Amino acid sequence: MGGEFGIQNPVFADVAASSELTRGLDGTWLLSGRFALARILRKLMGQGVNHVHLPAYLCDSVLEPVRHLGLEMSFYPIRDNLSADPDPPAGSAVLLIHYFGQINPAAADLRGQAGDDFYLIEDASQALLTDWRSEVTEQTYYLISPRKFGPVPLGGWCNIKLDSAGSNTGSSIAYSSLAARLIKGAYIDDGEGPIIPRTEKFYLDAFEAVEKVLSNKSETDILPNWVVSMVAGVDWSEVAAARLTNLEVLIANLSNRFVAPVSTFAPSEIPLGYPILSENRDELRRNLASRRIFCPIHWPLPAEVSSAQFPEAYSLSEKIMTLPLDQRYKIEDMVQLAENVLELS
Repeated sequence: MGGEFGIQNPVFADVAASSELTRGLDGTWLLSGRFALARILRKLMGQGVNHVHLPAYLCDSVLEPVRHLGLEMSFYPIRDNLSADPDPPAGSAVLLIHYFGQINPAAADLRGQAGDDFYLIEDASQALLTDWRSEVTEQTYYLISPRKFGPVPLGGWCNIKLDSAGSNTGSSIAYSSLAARLIKGAYIDDGEGPIIPRTEKFYLDAFEAVEKVLSNKSETDILPNWVVSMVAGVDWSEVAAARLTNLEVLIANLSNRFVAPVSTFAPSEIPLGYPILSENRDELRRNLASRRIFCPIHWPLPAEVSSAQFPEAYSLSEKIMTLPLDQRYKIEDMVQLAENVLELS
């Protein structure tokens, strides 16, 4: 349970159907979410922005385009409920992350303030299937990535319509990612088959190789149309419904034993996973992994984030663990997951 999505029986649809994810906005599909962020930042640099104000609780990959473009950066604290609390320098860009499927509680205020002294960038990658769109202004930008929500090889999108989207050299890395996911899909499809470490090592190494390539490719590489067609071919409504059902079952069976930084989701908020806090997180995670339940950590923090300045973010990073609840799993899987977590805690 958990880990990257395998791909089984992919469906290719008209690329126009991908507008379900982009909320009908014009934009461009690129290879990854970090490429989408890079395109936004590059556009803002052309408008005089040279500083990015970021949440102290974030993934290192978010900083890759900031470092690459040589932009100044500063960080702001987040509250216990993951609400943003920025104090942006004048003329900067503020990155707002919608964590775990929930619209950030600070979003309404920041959307109202954007354009006065700062630009707002909303990262909805963890809230892909939640209705993240607000009133679109020239001071607000959006980015998404579908890879953590469904069986697609690559993908990131931003609401910048590029006249010339760039090179189309992304096909080779997209094929590599597809191959790894097809192999994993075929392997896990045989649920009663033996564990084959060599097969698992192959696709895990392939996933890691894809990430390394993405960290070094140009953000001008667009997403090949055949991948956009795969994104469009996923039944995202079915994905959302399954995740909501699994969330309800998982919460009920955990019996309020854990503190959760996102304790409630609105009916329209579709979860990435269910984050819990545990004082013995690392031991619990190892024990779950021994039962082949793999729970990610969102996230180990980048070196640029000061533990002295942002102790709350570091405390969260050291205790948090995300329980998988995606559409690959049924109600009985959620019951079993909760039983394992409670037993091993």
